Amino acid sequence: MRSVRRALTLLSLAAAVLATSSTAGATPLLPANCSCGSLYATGDGYVGETVTTGAVVGYVAKGTIWVRKHANSTFHVTSYGKRVWVSSLKAWKFTGTSMYVKASGGWWVKAQGTGVSMSSTAQGSATLEGEGDYYLNAARRAAHWPSSEPRHLQLRG
Repeated sequence: MRSVRRALTLLSLAAAVLATSSTAGATPLLPANCSCGSLYATGDGYVGETVTTGAVVGYVAKGTIWVRKHANSTFHVTSYGKRVWVSSLKAWKFTGTSMYVKASGGWWVKAQGTGVSMSSTAQGSATLEGEGDYYLNAARRAAHWPSSEPRHLQLRG
């Protein structure tokens, strides 16, 4: 689990750098005027995010990843065992073990199961349910998310 956290930390740093920087002629992933917040959450249960603009990298040891993309967005899920389009939710449902997800632009992502880790820089909202720890806007100490009631967070800079 430690190596997964270390890999996600490195991936989130890379996503943050890519999201906010640009090279000559390249378009950054996030607009320069994005009032984005950052979230890193890890635990068992679910982490759901609905954002208008941003980037996310996530991992689920065993469970489900749901993705609904909005206009001008991209996403990619790897290592899933099964993929199904759920028309009533207008979302993709991926199930399996050791799955990774990354998305940029506007999207809804819900990672649910055991060994959930999500790192994002985005503008929108997040919901955490289950049990784990999270860092909001690069906080120095982790906050604990409860096991009984969902925790709702705003992602803004």
